[in-house]
Amino acid sequence: SGGSAYGLAAADGAMKYLEEQGIGFKVGRNVVPIVPSAIIYDLAVGDPSVRPDSAAGYDACKSATTGIFAQGNVGAGTGATVAKVLGSNRSIKGGLGSDSIRLPNGLTVGVLVVVNAIGSIHDPHTGNLVAGPRSSDGSMASASEILISGNDIGEQSLGANTTIGVIATDATLTKSQANQLASSAHDGLALSIRPSHLIGDGDTIFAVATGGASHPDQEIADAHSLNRIIAAAVDCTSQAIVNAVRSATGVSGVPSVDEVHTSGSLGN
Repeated sequence: SGGSAYGLAAADGAMKYLEEQGIGFKVGRNVVPIVPSAIIYDLAVGDPSVRPDSAAGYDACKSATTGIFAQGNVGAGTGATVAKVLGSNRSIKGGLGSDSIRLPNGLTVGVLVVVNAIGSIHDPHTGNLVAGPRSSDGSMASASEILISGNDIGEQSLGANTTIGVIATDATLTKSQANQLASSAHDGLALSIRPSHLIGDGDTIFAVATGGASHPDQEIADAHSLNRIIAAAVDCTSQAIVNAVRSATGVSGVPSVDEVHTSGSLGN
């Protein structure tokens, strides 16, 4: 969710919806939904009083779909920004992004991320810069090169840069396998966000295994099968990050990457 700590209220709405559906941890005749949550700090973009609440979380659950959905400036990605190493006034619009892979054995791996990183965004396959801090001439630069060079950088809020996401697969995984999947998916962050995992970053990835697939490889019992899922998760995560930024549109003085390419201007 967006909205900083205020956005954690959205989890309450999700719990309410799941309780109504009878989904959760069974305790006697009762059900207790377990809803882990994570947020990004985006209160500096737009009106800080407009933020997710319990009703927003409930509505999000009701609106869940297996079809195509919007990316960019939607949901938790509404106020997300990236490339903030020169300060927020030189940042680029981030957002919400997704990607998925259907493996040859029939298993599916999907990723949803909210990209609110201090680093630059790079194409994971070519290494080319997709979005970086805006320099004085209107061009974009590499956040890593700026930091390494030792040149003066803008004022940075160390607690305002976080990329969060969820990896989902229809395989059946143990808790330790799911933990390994979530941990390895951070490699996808490092491929597309440079630098990533800096001091103050709150990067968080959840892993979900639904066990809904109906084929011999549904239950992952060997290292090779798990490695296949991990590799897919890393690839999807890195591509979803790029999709989030490329799908975003500019807001509140923060331009999208397309707008920077079109105008070459710094904005305010």
